[in-house]
Amino acid sequence: MRRRLPLIICLILGVYTLPAMAFDPSEYRQNTYGPPNRYCDPTRTLNSNGSGTLSDPWNMSQCATQPVAGNVVGVLPGVSVRLPTTNSSRTPAFNPSNSGTIDRRIVYVTKHAAVALAGVETNPLRTELRHDGGAPYISGGAGAGTGAPMYGANSRNYITFDGFYVDMAQAYMSEDSGVIRSQDARGIHFRNFVIKGATLSVASNAVIYRPHNAVDTVLSNFRAYDFINIPTGSTTPQNALFSDQYGDQNFLIEHFEIRNTQRGIFLKGTTPGPRFNYGTIRYGIVSDVSSCYQFNDLDTVNTTTLQYSLCYNTTRGGGVVMSSETSPARNLVIDHVTVAKVDGENMDTEGGIITRNNGIASNVIITNNIIDNNNGRYGHQISLRNTLPATMSNNAYYKNGGTETYAYNGTQYNSLSSWLAAINGRDATSQELSSSPFVDRTNNNFRIRDGHALKSASSTGGELGAYGGNQTVGVDISGSTGGTSDLTPPATPVGIQLLLTAP
Repeated sequence: MRRRLPLIICLILGVYTLPAMAFDPSEYRQNTYGPPNRYCDPTRTLNSNGSGTLSDPWNMSQCATQPVAGNVVGVLPGVSVRLPTTNSSRTPAFNPSNSGTIDRRIVYVTKHAAVALAGVETNPLRTELRHDGGAPYISGGAGAGTGAPMYGANSRNYITFDGFYVDMAQAYMSEDSGVIRSQDARGIHFRNFVIKGATLSVASNAVIYRPHNAVDTVLSNFRAYDFINIPTGSTTPQNALFSDQYGDQNFLIEHFEIRNTQRGIFLKGTTPGPRFNYGTIRYGIVSDVSSCYQFNDLDTVNTTTLQYSLCYNTTRGGGVVMSSETSPARNLVIDHVTVAKVDGENMDTEGGIITRNNGIASNVIITNNIIDNNNGRYGHQISLRNTLPATMSNNAYYKNGGTETYAYNGTQYNSLSSWLAAINGRDATSQELSSSPFVDRTNNNFRIRDGHALKSASSTGGELGAYGGNQTVGVDISGSTGGTSDLTPPATPVGIQLLLTAP
């Protein structure tokens, strides 16, 4: 790992990553945005107009059409009347009519942030969005239904959605629509939200977050959980997943907890151009899925970074997957990631970090990670096809009392020494562990025990794994005392690659 550059140098080179925003516990997050200057009542009938004041708020139709650049729109607590579905996979039911600008965003902010509400599913302080689309179903092998994304933007820019709750059984998505969507849009921010999943029957691309040709999208401080897809009868059956990302450029996904969604985050494909994917995933937790983080169609110039994140309880497949269906993995940093409790009993388990299909091309870096597998017959610590990453170093491997195994180019290696010989000395600064390094592996506390050697085993002398940084891993509702601004992360200049620097 390169040493951290001073901030001024990072800014000059275009390599600085926007610091994570601390959670703002104030009503309407007014320490961040200032007090609202317009208000909406989600419970107000759509044929009853208001003036947009707190005493006479807009209905949700007006809430979409009236705000302009610079407005901070406070959305009152309550369960919304059902908005008309667009019956479109691309256009959300709540799709603002206007755009903000980079320095005068349109901000939709709830009085109370869903992510900070206890028992949010029934909490009367929540602001819940609903629409009237029907459930997805499969007909003749293809997807059908009148659902749509619940909220987001199609052909709009610089809009923030902060604090909303959605129950997918009350706002049905359709095939390839997602629940939140950024379509042909720039600078769309989704913050402090919660999405409760449902068991649905979607033919293909059963997904929660669906960007398409999007730039500078931010997803920050959120939970999404319990989304199961049953694709019986589909000609292209697929399990559910948190994201299908197509042409998602300079995105930031941070401080999240994704659980029981069958699959996690997937950078999947391109949009015409082609426009490939790149961005940053950090401070997140994905659990109880078949794969946590999956990468395909990464940008040819700009770097994608997965850092300070946790993956655990993978039931099959792999933890971090370079699936490389249509282009080999490239310009990818996997750093300070903990992959834990990889299933050892399922024959479909491949391992903690794996490659498939077209493998690796160039500039792939795998450093400072912990790979912890369950003791069982299946699942390698690392499984690579016939190409190697540019850099592998300072990783730690453990199989909960079993023998660690590795795979490269179709051959299994049953010791670290044979593995290192096979991969030409890469990974030489890595180690196998004789016991678990975690505080409480049984109860999913994957912090490193005080005094353990992994506390100082990173390439910079710090701690390995997800908790080696200075930020909360997962949702952060610790609160903040000062105001922060709602900034768009800086675009990476063309031709300059992100350096691996801690935020």
